[in-house]
Amino acid sequence: MKILICGFMGAGKSTLLRKFQPNNLGFECIDLDDALAVELRIRPERLGEWILQNGFPLFRDLEKTKLKTLLRHKNSLVIALGGGSLTPEILKLIHNDPECKLVFLDTSFELCLARIKDDPTRPMSQISLEELKRLFESRRIGYLSADLVVSESEIKEIEGLGTLVHNLQTC
Repeated sequence: MKILICGFMGAGKSTLLRKFQPNNLGFECIDLDDALAVELRIRPERLGEWILQNGFPLFRDLEKTKLKTLLRHKNSLVIALGGGSLTPEILKLIHNDPECKLVFLDTSFELCLARIKDDPTRPMSQISLEELKRLFESRRIGYLSADLVVSESEIKEIEGLGTLVHNLQTC
């Protein structure tokens, strides 16, 4: 099984992923941004700087390629996606693969904004508030196609990977 965690910047994807490490269910936990940074031979906290230097189009292409590679992996994985990873092509790939389960962390725009607003490692957080809000709303459409939508209050209740796997099996 591949569990993909999606949500806007600051939704809590990476934080939740850390709760799942280690786990006794045999899942490998991967933060897509971190995996991509390793591939680029940079520290994860420098990825934003790399994006600003090399551009979002190249970053999105590399991100898509890395995700496709991970989805072909034979092992069970939990992958924290980047906020903009869910392109129509990737969504189709996920929804057509019965091994893939998409989980949306439905965190409010206000909370996401509070978490990212002064973070210099997030290039997208530097755009205007209006643009950021539009981006949030446009991405939310893809996020809502998830197999499981986890509300802000429910995110805190997830103690470990077993809880998430159980919720996915009952939906």
